[in-house]
Amino acid sequence: MATEKDYYEILGIPKNASVDDIKKAYRKLAMMHHPDRNPGDKAAEEKFKEASEAYSVLADNQKRQLYDQYGHSAFSQGGPGAGGFGRGGFEDIFSGMGGGFDFDDIFSSIFGGKRSRKADTGPRRTKGRDIRADINLELNDVLKTKKIRIKLKRDEVCDVCGGSGSQGNTGSKVCPTCGGAGAVRTTQGFFTIQTPCPACHGEGRVISNPCKTCRGTGMAEKDSEITVRIPAGVQDGQMLLVSGEGNVGKNGGPRGDLYVKLNIRNNTLFERHTDDLFAKLRISYPRAVFGGSMEVDTLEGKKKVNISAGVQPGHRIQLNGEGIPNIDTGRRGSIYYEVVVDVPQNLPARAKNLLKDYAEMIGDKM
Repeated sequence: MATEKDYYEILGIPKNASVDDIKKAYRKLAMMHHPDRNPGDKAAEEKFKEASEAYSVLADNQKRQLYDQYGHSAFSQGGPGAGGFGRGGFEDIFSGMGGGFDFDDIFSSIFGGKRSRKADTGPRRTKGRDIRADINLELNDVLKTKKIRIKLKRDEVCDVCGGSGSQGNTGSKVCPTCGGAGAVRTTQGFFTIQTPCPACHGEGRVISNPCKTCRGTGMAEKDSEITVRIPAGVQDGQMLLVSGEGNVGKNGGPRGDLYVKLNIRNNTLFERHTDDLFAKLRISYPRAVFGGSMEVDTLEGKKKVNISAGVQPGHRIQLNGEGIPNIDTGRRGSIYYEVVVDVPQNLPARAKNLLKDYAEMIGDKM
């Protein structure tokens, strides 16, 4: 699409809509604008694509979280969730929806019969499952973009059967129960219910002699290492989407995605609020009276700040450009130091006498 439209607006739902609400809204638009119902209507086809794209993001809890936080940039190249989702043909869109979302059932209720579709008797290519990993960071680690090598376990093609799932060269055959459709239909009154075939579990084919290593799945769990790019300025608990680094797909299908959760430990004296840092700055009473320059801690060592003469407790001193980089612009926030004046508890006798003299001078008798 030439312009990026709000996914919630496309489906006509509020931002707090439930998954059921999202599904109902999409079902309604899909029935209205599907090309099978509007042959040759480019406008309807475009609306159908928009609705399908919106559904593919909002119906997925993790992708929806990324979209709510970063918008369309979450799925653009280089964005927090770079890689995004595919914009392939209609069948590619449908194949990722799952959850019993049967478009044949929808259009049979519209047209009174099943869509014409050539039976697929070959092995079904399915996308691999998504996986998750955690990365632990220190607050100082988010000051610059970095690449981290992580270890994880994920499904890979079985070395023994080469992904076929069969022992030797026996291969697979079309499932005799569903005829390769991967599903069976049951008619109940006016409704047709489609369920995964119990014989082939939705695969459309059965293996007579399963591989002993992968037990017919064609996949085996292996140790892997990948490099994850961590943008500067990330937040604690943030999820990064690494597209195409999940489990391998079946029968040559695409890989799933990897979701990386960032756990950022703050063991500094600073409290973080988005891109800014806050800390207490304890100064002596004489320093508060006379002011002057003094050193303060930052995330990258010591810096000097100027204390105004007569500064009051609670006053904030701002140090620009020493906070956290903004994840979008790269511009660093500030550090704010709240002045706290230390009241001495054990003063030498001479200091006490001087303070009493000062108190009498200002009319504050002790």
